[in-house]
Amino acid sequence: MAIRPDDLKVLEKANINSLKLAFGNLYDNLTDEGFLHSSNFLSDDAASIIDKQYSKKPRKRKKKLHRNVSEYIAASSLLHNMDGWTYFGQAIVSLLRGDFNTAKHLLYYSELRSCMSFLASNGIGVFNSRHLIINKNGKVVLINDKVPNPHPNGRGSDNKIGTHDFTWDALNNIINCDKTLKIVFDNYFIEGISLNDWLGKFEVNESYKLTIARRFLKLLSFDIEYFAGDKDARNQASYRPTNIIQNNSVEYNIILKDIKKIWEFSKPIGRKGEISIDITLLSELLQMAFKYTQPFQKSFKAANKQYNARLNRMLDSFGISQSRKDQLKKYFNQTHENIYEPMSLVNFKKPEFIRGIIYRSFLFLRLSNTYNKTIISNNSNISKDNLSFWWRPLGVNFGLWEENGDPEDFQDLWEDIDMYADDLNDIIQQNNYCTSSFWKKHSNLAFLLGTCNRIGLWGLGI
Repeated sequence: MAIRPDDLKVLEKANINSLKLAFGNLYDNLTDEGFLHSSNFLSDDAASIIDKQYSKKPRKRKKKLHRNVSEYIAASSLLHNMDGWTYFGQAIVSLLRGDFNTAKHLLYYSELRSCMSFLASNGIGVFNSRHLIINKNGKVVLINDKVPNPHPNGRGSDNKIGTHDFTWDALNNIINCDKTLKIVFDNYFIEGISLNDWLGKFEVNESYKLTIARRFLKLLSFDIEYFAGDKDARNQASYRPTNIIQNNSVEYNIILKDIKKIWEFSKPIGRKGEISIDITLLSELLQMAFKYTQPFQKSFKAANKQYNARLNRMLDSFGISQSRKDQLKKYFNQTHENIYEPMSLVNFKKPEFIRGIIYRSFLFLRLSNTYNKTIISNNSNISKDNLSFWWRPLGVNFGLWEENGDPEDFQDLWEDIDMYADDLNDIIQQNNYCTSSFWKKHSNLAFLLGTCNRIGLWGLGI
């Protein structure tokens, strides 16, 4: 069932600043090498405990419920995102093995975890059938609290909303609500500057900002209908016999090109956790904003002059160094490879659909990843060191580094990928590889291409 109108009013009271404070409150737990304190009763089977606690009257609920739940939601914002990168990396490996059905399953769950991370970062906790928000006072509130009628089949109540339905409905509400959409652009930082401030200094007034933001997200396939199609693809892949009908696949070389492009977009740039796709998206956003807000010019030359004048005023206002200003201005004037084309492949009945869900999943991972970067940067007491109990075994277990081989900087993990860049280019140029020959000759490269958790780590900017 969909979120009821009354519940949407509660959902909109979720507060990102309260979530940031809750994340900062994790510090004491982190010093004991855990996200949750040992006394936090949500450390085991949280969804069932939430269901039981919020089935009781408030006075009968456990003590410290607000703090325990808010800390759980805060920690889940980071952990859901990293789990999403894990699913994404395994999907890459499945594609390289020619297993498109398993890749669809994994990519959908990568999207779902990205969305759960994104919602948690906005103060919305997704559980099983009961879901919670952290309000501006730091109090935890049940979204689907009031039970109007017993469920007609006698099982539970009709105010319960399953994980998948709630997650996508909540996302849809954020995208279509002016207040929450503005928060998204306030918390996506590039070069240490929010997208909202980039647009503002580019002389886009407030009345246009939300329109541009919504159109931009639509172009990037942040659309509930597209994610519903991805879920349908997951259903087919997860519950139906493989190849019960003709299951045509995409040419192997095309898949290799898409995977190469994903890694190129993931290259770390600067020291604030930005990656290449961030600058590409910013450039696309500014070019779109100019087209929608600049009066019509009779010639390209006149329009280009106006565009660059606005770029100059914008970059000057940020106090960016001249060398960096020149780099950004050059990049903002480029025509980028069409990143929208593969994302428009949304018909899950066609083989090319797999290309679309790769890019949609990647972009959603990056959105939730950069939210986590913002939350961590807002809490000076949270650092790479006091999170090491988490990332150190993760890196060893996933093969990012060897025992006692911690990277001094997560950006150094790019060197492993960059070392094989020429090999991958040669493979694509030869255009004569299939699943068998690729794995026989390049198994090390295949393994590395699936280690996408490294993107999630260097994207945090810690």
